[in-house]
Amino acid sequence: MKKILVALLILLRLTLAFPQAGFNNKYDLDLSINLFRNLLLDGDTLVVFGVGIQLNTNQQGIVFVKMDTFGNVHQSKIILDESGDSYTAGLNYSIIKSSDSLGYILVGEPKSVYSGFLMKLNKEGDLILYQEQTDSAILVVFQRNVIEVKNGFFLSGHKQKSDFSIDIYVARTDKSGNKLWEKSYGQPGIQDFQGSLVKISDNEFVIGGSHQSPQNTPIPQRWARAWLFAIDSLGEVLWEFEESENLVDAGVVGLNPTPDGGWLYCSGKTEIFSANDWGSRCQIVRRDSNFNLLWTRILSETSYSTNSMVDMKPTPDGDWVAIGRWSTPIISGQSNYLGGSVHRLNDSGDTLWSKLFTAFPASPNGSENYLGGLAVLPSGSIVAAGYTRRFAPPTTQYFGWVIKVTADGCVDTLCITSSAPVPVEEEVEVAVYPNPANEEVIFDASGRQGEVSIQVYDHSGARVWDCSNARGVVRWRPTGIAQGFYFYRIADHNNLPIQAGTIVLAR
Repeated sequence: MKKILVALLILLRLTLAFPQAGFNNKYDLDLSINLFRNLLLDGDTLVVFGVGIQLNTNQQGIVFVKMDTFGNVHQSKIILDESGDSYTAGLNYSIIKSSDSLGYILVGEPKSVYSGFLMKLNKEGDLILYQEQTDSAILVVFQRNVIEVKNGFFLSGHKQKSDFSIDIYVARTDKSGNKLWEKSYGQPGIQDFQGSLVKISDNEFVIGGSHQSPQNTPIPQRWARAWLFAIDSLGEVLWEFEESENLVDAGVVGLNPTPDGGWLYCSGKTEIFSANDWGSRCQIVRRDSNFNLLWTRILSETSYSTNSMVDMKPTPDGDWVAIGRWSTPIISGQSNYLGGSVHRLNDSGDTLWSKLFTAFPASPNGSENYLGGLAVLPSGSIVAAGYTRRFAPPTTQYFGWVIKVTADGCVDTLCITSSAPVPVEEEVEVAVYPNPANEEVIFDASGRQGEVSIQVYDHSGARVWDCSNARGVVRWRPTGIAQGFYFYRIADHNNLPIQAGTIVLAR
């Protein structure tokens, strides 16, 4: 019997280590609404947590799911509050394995109380610890992250105070979730949002977030700056960095320390178009150990307020995978949707592949697709969980959503990851000039050996010009195009984005 168990364990490890087929699955779990929020990999099992509404009681609770890496559900349940209250949690809220290996720890908020909760479940999803951290002085709390430390936990997020300003907070609890201390971080009168919490050592914890303009600031005057700072085990600030320019890095999520002592994180580049219109471009930012900017990579074709990055993790071979969402361009006669995005980059910032997924690819009524959690298997395959909202009259449907792609970004079950090296075209920038422009914009791709495609979009994401299979010098003459800001996207012959930017037409 012992030999059989050993053989099974070896087989499971080999299954995880070798490429597996992908999938794109929706799950209702007999719930009226099912929204996955995050997931983790525990051995050969995917542990998914989310929020759902029970059919017979209409009560909202925490959804707990265990499935294999092929998407088959082996266990699911909903944890409900005995008093009838509802639990809630946002995208990418933490779920971690407990250090005692007895279960899982997650965070969120009860809906009727201005507090956050700490919840511990055993391996079967039974509730074994629940503790609320009540704060009657605040209006709203978003308890996003938890890290287990010696003899307790660090909890973090942001809270809105009675004057409507928002501060980042960190609370320290004991093993039972009782609060030992709490400290706030931010600047008076503005909004300070938390996005990441990373443990560097027992005495250094790094928070990624942003300073943003006060609530109700008119759109043309809005601003945002990335903010990184570290605290010790008592909550005292060790160091901090703040982006000097407004709207360049509008937030920090998916924060990762790099092997050379630098930082890599997901962010957004906010763009103001008019007194009533703004948007955001999804991006990844790399800084060195002194916070000098090494590179940024724009990932989304469009600039919409719904575009956002969610998380990023390393791959076994030294690359990076990031997830988020962005809306496809509005093009006459074509479906427009909000898709879940998955991107793979190397450490130099070169995009290896970039994909946009939807749970309902053929839905004529459209859908919104949100990713909230990310896991990378030892094989290099990538699993992401979230939810999808399908617009299907007369009712709107919500499903938990899990996608799995190979290391090459393929979902199709016939796709087999190849170990053969893929030739990478030399990264030569396409010159775009003059800028601002009047009668003509030149895209000089003569430094690249392959063909490129070029698209230009207006601020709403509508495509106003495109050129496929281009070589050398390409000229765009924007006859009849109004003056203002426009965005261009340049992709290689494999449709992988290689460059994006802004063009100003001045008449």
